[in-house]
Amino acid sequence: MTPKEELILISPETSASESQKIMAKNDIGRLLVVDSNGNLMGIVTKGDIVKTYLVYGEKTSKIQECSRITNFYFYDRDKNSKLKKLTDDLIVLLGAKDYVVSEKDYYIEILTKDWEPLAKIMKKDDCIDHISLTTKSINILQMNIIDKILKTMDKYDFEEIIMVDHITLIDERSAIQRIITDVTSFRDSKKTFGTITVRSDF
Repeated sequence: MTPKEELILISPETSASESQKIMAKNDIGRLLVVDSNGNLMGIVTKGDIVKTYLVYGEKTSKIQECSRITNFYFYDRDKNSKLKKLTDDLIVLLGAKDYVVSEKDYYIEILTKDWEPLAKIMKKDDCIDHISLTTKSINILQMNIIDKILKTMDKYDFEEIIMVDHITLIDERSAIQRIITDVTSFRDSKKTFGTITVRSDF
């Protein structure tokens, strides 16, 4: 843990632009927001900065495409058995909702009715390795089906789930900004929950 005296803090009035500069200068992925009395009000992450620019930034209309891939890695003493059952549940859940389920050599692919990618259940040595979700929205939790998938994952009470989030934005010049941040999900889960934060490349 970072010693209290070394924490980098910002106020609620700090702009998104200034927050981004502070993160870059100190090579960190999040900032603590405190009021004038030193009370913690929240946390700002690089993902929050991206959302702010999309909603309020001058270049909002220039974003032509946004995709998000979230990889879920599971850790548990009974991992293989639980993942096999979870995979069966997800195939039943998504197949019943008219998603296209197709099994390949190294993964099970799940597509929307419009043949857009939704998920991949990745295999390694004939066992499930991790699950990857793909969406074109900034906040995957806004999608009802993603919420159902997360609740299905949560049902098996894994000891730990690590999530790595990849966001790709493509503007009118086809320049790609790749932002990798952690996601905090499973809001009502009582399990031990882990995240990974990886530096951003602009």
